[in-house]
Amino acid sequence: MTWQGVVKNRRKNGDHYWVNATVAPLRDGERIVGYTSVRRKAAANAVARAEKIYAEIREKGKSRHYGLSQGTLRRKGLTGILARLQLTSLKAKLTSMVVASLLLLVLAGGLGVYALMVSGERLETLNRSGLGEVASPQHIERYIGQTVETLEPVVRNPRQADLDAINAEISQYVEAMQGLWTDYYVDETAAVEATQRFNSALATWSTGVNTTLVAIQEGNGFAAFEAFNDIVVPTTQTLREINSTLVEQVRADAEVLVSQAQSGRQQMLLAQLALLAVGFLVMIGLSIMTMRSVFRSLSGARYITFQIAAGNLAARERRQTNDELGELLYSLDTMRFSLSSIVGMLKVASRWLRRRSSR
Repeated sequence: MTWQGVVKNRRKNGDHYWVNATVAPLRDGERIVGYTSVRRKAAANAVARAEKIYAEIREKGKSRHYGLSQGTLRRKGLTGILARLQLTSLKAKLTSMVVASLLLLVLAGGLGVYALMVSGERLETLNRSGLGEVASPQHIERYIGQTVETLEPVVRNPRQADLDAINAEISQYVEAMQGLWTDYYVDETAAVEATQRFNSALATWSTGVNTTLVAIQEGNGFAAFEAFNDIVVPTTQTLREINSTLVEQVRADAEVLVSQAQSGRQQMLLAQLALLAVGFLVMIGLSIMTMRSVFRSLSGARYITFQIAAGNLAARERRQTNDELGELLYSLDTMRFSLSSIVGMLKVASRWLRRRSSR
């Protein structure tokens, strides 16, 4: 494992100087046989920070904001965690591409599921408020008609009627009609004016039917005829008119629900398209940034390696990035610096040998 960091070296006279050292193990197969160190001039800001932190550690035993981890100064706390994330690194860029893809996939899937749930709720509401509420008034009107059709012949000729059978049949119709109306009336439609008028007229109609039946059973044909024609018949017509109003109102409400469903569908479609557009832009942007960083760093690495291969040990790549490829460029530049130092030492040694051999 290669280590890099700012360290303080001591001169023979007791003075010191700061260097940016790169230490790497020398291996013989899998066995480490030694270490090599390349020291380069450290940047002024790095030296100032190291002096301040090490002075604080000497005085207080530890630093408030920094700590030593494997010989490297690391920032503590949330700031240090964020700094070590290296958001500009190649790993972070590739990870962000994967995370962005997954996030967009989750958002798109979630939006689709939400749209299906909303559509299902609207269809259920439409079915309940539309088909159900239309069916109930229609069934009530049918029972009212059956009651009138059964009662009218008895009023005209009560002597030939089976009163027990008539009472049972009409009671069955009225009971079924009252059950439907109770379920319908307790719904939120109870506040509608037409519903209240229908409820009042239905009560009058039921009273007229009961009065007619009682008069027939008592043998009072005139009272039965009067109750039927003065109460039941006109109230039946009123109920049918109000019922038509209720049905039209329910249909109008259903059309509103359909319109809302269509509008919601368009909004969901626009949201999906916007999400796809944003996703494409984000992925294109991340791809361009990553590719530009990779190609720029590879171009710099290619330049340095060719210069070193050509014997130009003075060539340097000035462009630096704070990612893995930037570390590769720095390592290549360190290699160039080390080779240059070795060549310099060889030149000094060769001059010394020439002087010694000339004596």
